[in-house]
Amino acid sequence: MTQGTAKKGSVFFLILFASLLHLPFAFSTTSKQKDFVAEPVVTAPIVTVANTMSAMYDKLGLASKGLSQEAYDYAVKGFQRLK
Repeated sequence: MTQGTAKKGSVFFLILFASLLHLPFAFSTTSKQKDFVAEPVVTAPIVTVANTMSAMYDKLGLASKGLSQEAYDYAVKGFQRLK
């Protein structure tokens, strides 16, 4: 008889332990979707190599130093091929 009582006691404690283990999950809440705020996507302006090189030609004032835009463009193309 003691073996049957011990078995019933162990089953009782096993059920009690499992219940206590799952108790925090029963009262937990999930986060609401409205709490999530997506930041807007910011697109950077498209900068091409040609725009950058043309701006560099203007910034350095190469036209005033006697270098034509066409010669500069050929030099840039040659530099790109060397890469």
